[in-house]
Amino acid sequence: MNEEEDVFDENNNLIKLSYSKKRQIIDKVKLLEETQREEIYKLITDDTEKYTEKTDGIIVNLNNLSELCIVNIYNYIKYNEDTKNY
Repeated sequence: MNEEEDVFDENNNLIKLSYSKKRQIIDKVKLLEETQREEIYKLITDDTEKYTEKTDGIIVNLNNLSELCIVNIYNYIKYNEDTKNY
């Protein structure tokens, strides 16, 4: 399996992101509004306790997150982008 390809299940649900889409998450989270970043934080804390809190936010290594969490974050960001453009 190539890391540059998304992986889908038999129902065509996204189950694993390509490396490039994971990089997009990092860039796009920086552009979100505070309430949207708080929702991402909830997704992360529901999935893992491995993150570092700073005064200006949190630091998360994507390797510490489950694929499901990463996909959920990606879908949340995409949903927000789609509704903003709509």
